[in-house]
Amino acid sequence: MLATGGLAVVAVVGIVLAIAGAIGGTIPVLAAILAVVCGLLLRRALSGR
Repeated sequence: MLATGGLAVVAVVGIVLAIAGAIGGTIPVLAAILAVVCGLLLRRALSGR
């Protein structure tokens, strides 16, 4: 859960910085993809199956 939330924060802050021109857009996109993957894995691990 911590990894999902942390990656989501990195993605949002990174997107804002990318829009401002401070950083490139690669890191926020990768962080967003990893946040989704971690969220799906967390949901799968916590399900009753």
